[in-house]
Amino acid sequence: MNIRPILLAAAATAFAAAPARAQSCDCPATFDQAVSLIRDNYSGWGDKVTAATRDSLDRATTRLRAQAVQARTDRDCAIAIQEWTRFFNDGHVGASFSGGQAAGESPEQVRARFADWERVDMTEEQARRYLDENRARLDPAEGIYEAVGAQYRLAVVRRPGAAELTAIVLKADSVWWMPGQVKARLRPQPAGGYASTFYLRDHSEQPWRAVMQRNVLGFTTGSARWVRVHPSAPGDLAPEAYAATQNGGPAIRRLSASTLLLQMPSMDPGLRLRMDSLIAAHREEILRTPNLIVDLRGNGGGADATYGALLPLIYTDSVRTAGMQVRASELNIRNFEEFAADTQLSTASRLRSRMLAEEMRRHPGEMVEAGAASVRGYDSVFPMPARVGMLVDGGCASSCEQLLLAAKQSRKVTIFGQNSAGVLDYANVADVPTMCPVVRMRWATSRSGRLPADPVDPDGIAPHVRLDPADLFPLDAVQKQLEGAR
Repeated sequence: MNIRPILLAAAATAFAAAPARAQSCDCPATFDQAVSLIRDNYSGWGDKVTAATRDSLDRATTRLRAQAVQARTDRDCAIAIQEWTRFFNDGHVGASFSGGQAAGESPEQVRARFADWERVDMTEEQARRYLDENRARLDPAEGIYEAVGAQYRLAVVRRPGAAELTAIVLKADSVWWMPGQVKARLRPQPAGGYASTFYLRDHSEQPWRAVMQRNVLGFTTGSARWVRVHPSAPGDLAPEAYAATQNGGPAIRRLSASTLLLQMPSMDPGLRLRMDSLIAAHREEILRTPNLIVDLRGNGGGADATYGALLPLIYTDSVRTAGMQVRASELNIRNFEEFAADTQLSTASRLRSRMLAEEMRRHPGEMVEAGAASVRGYDSVFPMPARVGMLVDGGCASSCEQLLLAAKQSRKVTIFGQNSAGVLDYANVADVPTMCPVVRMRWATSRSGRLPADPVDPDGIAPHVRLDPADLFPLDAVQKQLEGAR
């Protein structure tokens, strides 16, 4: 059971990107509080802190507390705390920092912050003229682009005498990015593709690899995708057509006469009713279509109940689920009491949370059984869909991985893609403020009964069919394999 969305430990990038401001918090005291919170509440503490690892943790604590003493900004403080949590190698343990933009900061102040950013004065008309006049000599990545899922329109061109390509903003939100500012640089590589320097919304620098496929430029280390709209070529996709392949929201759509696509970008408990309704509305269509692709890319988890309506449709054999234990600390008990009051959750989930909180109060300080291992079946095995492909990447975490563990027990299911995130063994996250208003701590409250024999963390769940992570059209690969199967 993973009944809240998780925040994976991508915090280092956010911390590095945030503007440095004078320290307003007592960093050593906040650091000590963070250590106490994890020590007293994290369900993996007993597994991770052993006689063999204790010295390593103590050294890290001493070193990073000294760093906290020297912290000059709240961001520096958060970095020291986040670095300390890395010892546990668990995406459900970490610190989050909310100091990236000052409260009430106006658009004018944001623009002023980046007023001196490198610029290339080029209008779209000038970019089109350059591209048209030099079409025979263009690098494959040169062109005018629209960013998928963002408000950017860009020109990628080679400036006179330059070996690299420059991505120049033509149109953006006019707050964080202004026309003429340099959004990225791309350096063609001898083996193909590009080494790039990419600047995020807040202008923080990312060293991402990029590839060009058809008219899509993808930054494959990150998630940015740009679709070229000029010059065009036969077979090019419109930006909206490519965007529809990116698992941007819950949806079911037909890919061909024999294949349906179900998009599940999140297990957020707030999406449970929407997913239930979506699957119910398309139930008969699903049950008469030979192939179903379930897109789980970027699904960072949430509530197991969010995917509950899918399982009966792909079932072939009994589904075995491991039990779990929870650590009965006072803060963890309050966390489950909050779950019990959360109206976004199903009635059954709220009842289980209330009963568990009551049991934890009867056994303070102990690891309490929160559910025994179970075997579940359904009334029917449907002939269709006969083949189910689950498309997964490293962003599939927590409840998304719990779905994979259940689904792979069906003879219909093949998992495609890359290893999942490996953030499942310790789950059911608590997220609380610290004495420093811009720093919050999170930790797992439960421990899987699969441990220690059958861990998912940290390597994740391996796919049955591994796909190239640089492929910008993985749905095509899954559809081709399913439709070619007999």
